[in-house]
Amino acid sequence: MFAITIPAPGGPEVLTWAEVPDPEPGPDEVVIDVSASAVN
Repeated sequence: MFAITIPAPGGPEVLTWAEVPDPEPGPDEVVIDVSASAVN
């Protein structure tokens, strides 16, 4: 999956688009697939 990561403190210029491993649920946890989100 892809995610926007923040590898260092700073402004929007430090945001990076990176491929990360899919999360694995632990005991008594679930993983929810989010198909869309927004910030206004």
